[in-house]
Amino acid sequence: MTTIHFIYMKRAIVIVSFLLGSVSLMSQTYSSDFEKRIISSFEKDSLNYDFFSSLFAIDSLSTVSIIKEYKNYIDLYISSFPTKKVKERKEKKRVFKIYKGIHDKFLVKYDTSTTFPDIFINGNYNCVTASALYAYVFDQLDIPYKVKESPSHVYLIAYPETLNIHVETTVPGEFGLFSISEKKIIEVVNELISYKLTTKSEVDQKGYLKFYEDYYFGKDFIPKSSLIGMGYYNLGVLQYKDNELSLSKNNLMKSKLFYSSHLADDIIKDITLNQLDKLQFNSDKDIVFLTQTLSDSLYTKDLSPSNIKYFLSKITDKSNQYIKESIPYFLEINHKETRELSLKYLYAYLARKEASYENSKEAIFFSDKLLELDPDSKIAKEMISYFCFRKANISSFGTKGLKEFEEMCDKYDFIKSHHRYNIALAYFYANISLNKYTSNKISEATSYRKKFENILDNNDLIEEVNKRLVVQLYLNAGNYYYYKEKLKNSYYIYQKGLSYVPRNSELIKKAKWSKEDM
Repeated sequence: MTTIHFIYMKRAIVIVSFLLGSVSLMSQTYSSDFEKRIISSFEKDSLNYDFFSSLFAIDSLSTVSIIKEYKNYIDLYISSFPTKKVKERKEKKRVFKIYKGIHDKFLVKYDTSTTFPDIFINGNYNCVTASALYAYVFDQLDIPYKVKESPSHVYLIAYPETLNIHVETTVPGEFGLFSISEKKIIEVVNELISYKLTTKSEVDQKGYLKFYEDYYFGKDFIPKSSLIGMGYYNLGVLQYKDNELSLSKNNLMKSKLFYSSHLADDIIKDITLNQLDKLQFNSDKDIVFLTQTLSDSLYTKDLSPSNIKYFLSKITDKSNQYIKESIPYFLEINHKETRELSLKYLYAYLARKEASYENSKEAIFFSDKLLELDPDSKIAKEMISYFCFRKANISSFGTKGLKEFEEMCDKYDFIKSHHRYNIALAYFYANISLNKYTSNKISEATSYRKKFENILDNNDLIEEVNKRLVVQLYLNAGNYYYYKEKLKNSYYIYQKGLSYVPRNSELIKKAKWSKEDM
């Protein structure tokens, strides 16, 4: 078999999120300036790049001069091979000769944990590094080839359109290079038809050779640049097994630039989730890590709302100021559902916390933010209603307080459906009316008294209103008319007061006097 090209690594490693050590989700780090230049160059132009030099970027000790020395060494050896042959039979022999020559000269010992530079240092190799070596050699000798990936293995096919020579780098000797005959292909495919694993019409549609290739080796080839990425992938997997998680993630991230592997994503994801669990949120760096992760679709589909709230709860263990300073980072999350979930959680917490300190301005501010995200937020409505009625209660229930109360109720229409809304209005109207009677502003006093009566007559609220206030209001109102000898008016007002407070002796007495004097 082969290198640690762990295509089925997922089965071998039990991934348990939140149990491993932490890593840091920082910008990509490099083992050397040379590696940084190589990767930056490939990012800018993935078609025109130095394949041979790129294979050395994985080694922090690689330099331009060392790579040039190795390249001259192999180029000199390659120049000893015969030139390209016109006849297929002779060209096949040439490929076999090249294959054996390279294997004997450079490949000494199979080693799963090796990297490409090791071929030139000690001869250690695996299927990825050896395939990369043959890819370079074939490029120099004008031998067409394609890179083939199969579960747990990678190899080359030379002359894929004609000779179809399979280059098995990890199986030296007689079976390392083979080209199946057309006769054998027909025999194998006919056997598949006889076992009803396919149909004759499907085979005829593709042709025997194409069907054989698709059935046994799949349809897709991968670019040779994937061999660079596989080197990083293998190294990352080894580091993951050794619990070197920061290094593992760094190399797996580099591998993704050259090579697409869902298993690399799985391991990166696992490391990242474990990192999240280890965050202490003692700095902005931790907030950045969390919000960047929550912005990545790779994680959002695997993090349930309860997972996200768990991380957010660690933030709310910090000071209110820290939480407030973290908000801008959460606003930048590009995944709408996750962004809104996070912000709603934090806004709701801050609204409650500020409310517990009786900081009405701050509590209402965060309640407003919550309502922007969720117009039906029960928490926001409760906070705003609480401070609205609290402000009314500590006011003198004068005209200024009424105006502020009405403005707030107009802004937050839901307050009007609160059971305390009419109670508050009743207190405002009763107190203002009483003050107006006291100030001899009868027209205004009467207007507010009638508003008060409208509230009480249309709502079952009399038990919620202070009886002494009601008695004072109707005694003052009735007395005004009584002493003006407008006895019908005074009698009506005293009686109206008694409809709310029927056993009040003072109102009963005054009503009796008014009636007797009429």
